[in-house]
Amino acid sequence: MKFGLLSLFPTNKPKSQLLCMLQHTHTHIDEQRKMEKLNSKLYLENCYIMQENERLRKKAELLNQENQALLTELKQRLAAAAAVGAPIPDLNMSTSAAATTSKAPKKNKK
Repeated sequence: MKFGLLSLFPTNKPKSQLLCMLQHTHTHIDEQRKMEKLNSKLYLENCYIMQENERLRKKAELLNQENQALLTELKQRLAAAAAVGAPIPDLNMSTSAAATTSKAPKKNKK
């Protein structure tokens, strides 16, 4: 009695057909391993993306808090300036343009 892989298949099918079935099973196992490897890779990538997303969400939250604090400070300064009758600066001008304009001598119109 011969022992081998084909002896594990108790059937009356020809050996060529059994070999074909065995090759198909082997190919299926290889494909399954490739899919498992790809799945693991994608899972790790997804974990990294979720961590990065959480980091960016926290950073955005901090920036929003900072922005709100600056806006509150600006409103308080503008209200204080208006209370004492100080001119309100044009916030649409760039910083360098505002500094140049305020230091420039006034021209007398004739």
